[in-house]
Amino acid sequence: MAKLKVLLVDDNPNDALLVAREIREVAVVDVAINREMFEKMVLEPWDCILADLSLPGLDGIEAIRISKAHHRITPVIIVTGSVDAAEADKACDAGASRFFLKNALTGLARAVRDAHEKSQLEEQAIRDNRLEILGHTTIGFTHDLNNLLQVFVAGPEILRKLLSDYMDPLPDTVNRVLETMDSTGRRGAEMSKQILTFIRGSNGSALKIVSPEYLLTELGKLLRDSFPKNIRTSFVTAPMTSSIKCDPTQILQVLLNLCVNARDVLPNGGSLAVSAQNLGAFVSIRVRDNGPGIPPDVLPRIFEPFFTTKAVSKGTGLGLSMGRKIANDHGGEIQVQTSDAGTSFFVYLPMAKEETKAQAVTRMQQFDGGGRLILIVDDEASMRTMLEMLLTDAGYRPLLASNGMEALSFFRSNSNIAAVLTDVGMSVISGPQLMELLRGQNYTTPVIFMTGAAETEHFSPPPNAVLKKPFSRQMLLEAISGVLTPA
Repeated sequence: MAKLKVLLVDDNPNDALLVAREIREVAVVDVAINREMFEKMVLEPWDCILADLSLPGLDGIEAIRISKAHHRITPVIIVTGSVDAAEADKACDAGASRFFLKNALTGLARAVRDAHEKSQLEEQAIRDNRLEILGHTTIGFTHDLNNLLQVFVAGPEILRKLLSDYMDPLPDTVNRVLETMDSTGRRGAEMSKQILTFIRGSNGSALKIVSPEYLLTELGKLLRDSFPKNIRTSFVTAPMTSSIKCDPTQILQVLLNLCVNARDVLPNGGSLAVSAQNLGAFVSIRVRDNGPGIPPDVLPRIFEPFFTTKAVSKGTGLGLSMGRKIANDHGGEIQVQTSDAGTSFFVYLPMAKEETKAQAVTRMQQFDGGGRLILIVDDEASMRTMLEMLLTDAGYRPLLASNGMEALSFFRSNSNIAAVLTDVGMSVISGPQLMELLRGQNYTTPVIFMTGAAETEHFSPPPNAVLKKPFSRQMLLEAISGVLTPA
């Protein structure tokens, strides 16, 4: 895992060294020793900010407020020599998330990591909310847009019939105008369709089991007449490649968009190769071009909605973001590899599995909770409610705890807890700390961690299972059944 970037605000070099040593496994530390340095360095992006409450010319509470003004989501942790109740209240009101005394730094590294994880989840929630608002607004907008586009889509055909009574054949200038109207209307309709697909996703109503060979054959038909002759194309499916369960129209849309993007980076010709093969539990469809590659400054943003390097009339910036959403809706993913020798996009889709009646019965029995008690520990009320509903529906009896202390109290009065499902990044007592306390009290109850970290973490002691957020109902029940002993 890449180390976090942490800004430490402290004028004592010895204290700064101790803090840096304490968190060196998870973070790289830069130090601001006075107000001037702090005000300059705080403008940079940081994963976490550590601040002393007392600095020359800079009040600790003011440092927190300045930090939050520049980085609203970035967590601030107080690391100070001493603190009284009044200062603690002011710091919390200003936005501090945790407190550590300089003579008791044990656990600071974990606190930094957990605080960063929680801030990432908050940032994602804000982005999701923005897209949701945009979605609600855009659905109504596209409805009106489609009504306007109807004139451009149907108008040219009507005009051709009316004008043919007076001019036969039609002059080239008239034909060019009608063709421009027609192509503009169809492009606008396609853009509208893309936007709605991006917002709504796949509802599963059109899922079919198809072979990758069928998809590549259909893709070849679509490209045959539209691609320049100076671009060599190939479509190859490896022998024994598994079928996939998908919405063929949506997957073809994803592949077509990738191929069009490849065409646009090959203005002087080149090669485009589309291939499919099995890769673990997935079918990998690769779209590879031998163009100049994606610039390093552009690569991190290619999946952002509405981001495009094309001219205003040439692209909406929705193709790749919509493609990733479609792949995610199918339980897959899109990844990219690029260099100056070309770019490859990999579309991963789960293999289709035909389930027998016996397997279905076994699966239902496996996921029957049988009234067993599951302790849910999460400081987010909405997360607790969602998990409670899922587990109750599956036949489990959920207990809800909003923090680690409450979870420990449940163990004193409920000796028959079958498993613990706990968030990793919680205030007061984190998920790993809770597990450590349980093991220290000789509880051997299975523990499942829920984490929103982008990369796999290494916990000590390790939990019985880890659920990466966001996870599906199926993933949740599989994780729980996997750690429970048979009833």
